[in-house]
Amino acid sequence: MRSLSEIDLDLLRVFHRVARFESMTLAARSLSVTQPAVSRSVGQLEERLGARLFARNGKRLSLTAEGRVLYETTQRMQLALQTGSEKLQRLGAPEAGSVRVAFPFLLLHFYLLPHLAAFRSRFSRYRIELKVENRREVMREMLLAGKIDFFLDAVHGSLDAGDERIELMPLALYKNFFAASRRTFAELEGRAWRLEDLNRYPLIVLREGSDSRRFLGEQFALAGLRMNIGFECDTSAIVEDLTQAGLGLGAMVRSLDRPMHRRSADLFEVRLEREFEPGHFVLFRRKGQPFEAAAQALADTMLNG
Repeated sequence: MRSLSEIDLDLLRVFHRVARFESMTLAARSLSVTQPAVSRSVGQLEERLGARLFARNGKRLSLTAEGRVLYETTQRMQLALQTGSEKLQRLGAPEAGSVRVAFPFLLLHFYLLPHLAAFRSRFSRYRIELKVENRREVMREMLLAGKIDFFLDAVHGSLDAGDERIELMPLALYKNFFAASRRTFAELEGRAWRLEDLNRYPLIVLREGSDSRRFLGEQFALAGLRMNIGFECDTSAIVEDLTQAGLGLGAMVRSLDRPMHRRSADLFEVRLEREFEPGHFVLFRRKGQPFEAAAQALADTMLNG
């Protein structure tokens, strides 16, 4: 087994992305390389370390014990490299800049807030322009018109932009789930339920047009059900308010590696016998158009966060 200090940093970088996304295809997309190139890099790394780093679990990859140890190491490595890069940028580019980003409201609480806090603490000289828009088509038009640097959205299924002028960069895995108020639905806590069971209660969902709403409708249809919708809401904040009020089970999302965001300790995540397949938080950008420094810094903060 070779020492980690002798291992090419590019191999460790590729491993880190594969471990993060649990997929060689998604890692390749985020690194702008081919999937075979990623597979070769992982094979070379395993050969040089003399250890198997991944096990296949259906369509997804999972880390072995050796892989988990290495992932903890590469997480610290990525943080150290990013911190050093930021210090160099502050010394060499004291001028200010700005980044313009659009996103649906649900991504603000469920994904973006901690990354904005990290970005602000590291790059205080940059100005951030935030535009909330729940319709992907409108965000696409804003991007192509040059009104924003990039936009974010939650995507289930194929990571295809549907437009040759736009490319996608996967950022993190997320899951859909239902939340409930303990004061009203205490009987649902502490065990796993079928969709048929949950559908007996009023469901609080986003209005039609969002990827999350489309996905949930498909999942209930696959189970032979039509969603028992009690409330349709314009924003995830309204979904959370109505759920906290005990008016039904609220459809929410969260990053796969983080606990549920909640404003009240009264809310809990309702467990399902069959968890929904995870989706991806994705960055949409103009193909072939380099980012300015501020936009690149925010994208790197999310990728490495």
